[in-house]
Amino acid sequence: MGKRASRLFPKLIRLRNPVGSRPTLRRGAVVAALGFALSCQSVPLDAQERVDSSASPEPVGGARPPLEFQGERFSIPTRVPDAAIVPIRFKFDPARETPRDCSAKSGGKSFLFTPVGPGVWEALGVVAYTQKTPQVFDLECTVEFIGQVDPAKSKKVESARYTVQVEPRDYPKEALRVDPSKVNPSPKDLKRIQREVKVVGAIYRTLTPQRFWAGAWSKPVLGPQTSRYGNQRTFNGELRSSHQGIDFRAPTGTEILAPAIGKVALVKDLFFSGKTVILDHGFGLFTIYAHLSAFRVSQGEIVKPGRVLGLSGATGRAAGPHLHLGAVLQGVKFNPEDLFEVLK
Repeated sequence: MGKRASRLFPKLIRLRNPVGSRPTLRRGAVVAALGFALSCQSVPLDAQERVDSSASPEPVGGARPPLEFQGERFSIPTRVPDAAIVPIRFKFDPARETPRDCSAKSGGKSFLFTPVGPGVWEALGVVAYTQKTPQVFDLECTVEFIGQVDPAKSKKVESARYTVQVEPRDYPKEALRVDPSKVNPSPKDLKRIQREVKVVGAIYRTLTPQRFWAGAWSKPVLGPQTSRYGNQRTFNGELRSSHQGIDFRAPTGTEILAPAIGKVALVKDLFFSGKTVILDHGFGLFTIYAHLSAFRVSQGEIVKPGRVLGLSGATGRAAGPHLHLGAVLQGVKFNPEDLFEVLK
């Protein structure tokens, strides 16, 4: 187990022992790394004694300030929060020009464009969760137009570079109590977790060359949000991690709905996130629905907005029933609140 874990997470879990003779593995660091990879945590401490009560944690969250944009041909935000998606729009006159290819690149990633209206193409970039400030997100945008005289031979290319300022978020601290076996897994469970990390990681590396969704997203459950993305968490006083998603109040058996069109990429009971559904929305965008008590979809199924994905519960590493919602774009986890605040 040690060698496999060190290959998966070398920077996170390889530590020197007190005398510095050889690298050693700390069990808590292994579990923290694996939990982070599976993008799932638990609910606040005071929820565990109110298992099906509507009086569990106080609602949090709220709309962020509207984005300000820069650029003419390309419309790019001037600043975004940490762990955010970056909407990128390209505008043109369809009566006078015909774009053939449009690209936006940053940090070795290429973000795909799709038409969203007359004379408007859109792509989504993503800023990783780092907790470092200040940060910048550098973006290179290029568009190639079909020539008006001879489309096969003549073309025009325009390009521009942009810098987006990345602002820090406030990440409060939370203390949680969960089943001790979910904090210190057995050797058998650690092997299971490593297998699940590979399965989920392979899904996140998939880039479906089609964007399924269009327009605004709806929230998957009517209950209020009870925990923010990025909260700094302590499990049973010993395991620290960051919350890689947001939580909604959802008593056991609450229907969890698809917020947008997507393809069911995974329906599986995982160690940390319990009964989990992952939707592929195309262009590398995935959403994760964790701690369910029951499934209502099958892998490979195409679901429309409002389709019941499953029922809320408290499976996996959870102190009480709720919905954990996660989001990933091209392998990068981001704050799922952006799905409802940015994709309008």
